[in-house]
Amino acid sequence: MKKTIKLLLALAFVMVSTGAFAQKFARIDYQRVIETMPEMDSVDLKYQKAAQDYQDLLENIQVELNNKRYDYEKNNATMSEAVKQLKQKEMQDLNTRLQEFYQSAQQELMKVEAELMQPLYARAKEAITKMCKENGYVVVFQNDQVVYLDEESVKDITEDIRKALGCIERAPQAAPAM
Repeated sequence: MKKTIKLLLALAFVMVSTGAFAQKFARIDYQRVIETMPEMDSVDLKYQKAAQDYQDLLENIQVELNNKRYDYEKNNATMSEAVKQLKQKEMQDLNTRLQEFYQSAQQELMKVEAELMQPLYARAKEAITKMCKENGYVVVFQNDQVVYLDEESVKDITEDIRKALGCIERAPQAAPAM
């Protein structure tokens, strides 16, 4: 009899514990939240400005290289061998400089983008954390990283977070040409 009572108490404890510790799960389209935050307009403008500055510098170097090529081709017949070699070396050096600057510009633009986006990521994370604590969610999945999802067991909080952050709809923008 004591064993039965102990077994029933243990079973009741397990059932109560399971119900008391039921975990809530949610999912979010994090990229959509970030892309629709009001601050994205300012981020886009600053990024486009930085990209245009680098593009202008690249174009200047390219014009200089094209001018040297044109001058070389135009005056090639009248140049001494030493001058030809000097002009060829100048063009090679300028071409190398152009390629190195292009790579450097791409790296710098990635840094600029990361610096501009960091406050948005921090603000979104803060809003997600606050909402999850308020609503008792213990795990939030990103849509693009879920292998299986039981739609009935997981609440999508994307729109709730977007509303909390004052997000707006935007038309997709093309990436700057480099």
